Amino acid sequence: LYFAQYKTDVYGLASFVPVNHHYVRCATCRTPARTTLMVPGSDTCPSGWNLRYSGYLMASRFTENKSETVCVDSAPEAAGSPGSLLGAALYPTEMRCATGYGCPPYVDLREIACSVCSK
Repeated sequence: LYFAQYKTDVYGLASFVPVNHHYVRCATCRTPARTTLMVPGSDTCPSGWNLRYSGYLMASRFTENKSETVCVDSAPEAAGSPGSLLGAALYPTEMRCATGYGCPPYVDLREIACSVCSK
């Protein structure tokens, strides 16, 4: 069983620079709410939902084995020192829009925000 690491050194997310190559800290969110929702493309929640946290979508790189896409808090915490026991890597997810096609609410070549909401 290997650790996951943040891979953020080539991306413009300032809050992620200090955790580059560090291990990802595991977390479980506890809420009295019955339902949670992850909203890709927005750092806010739909009407009637409560914001738990917002951040950026992260997943494995498109050239690597596929992983689950997760919403990582915009103020990530790292576990330990930078390491080399890499089992998985989390990269910020960017939008790539096809030429001639719009892709709102996303912006071409920008990291995708996300929010985790509860009700």
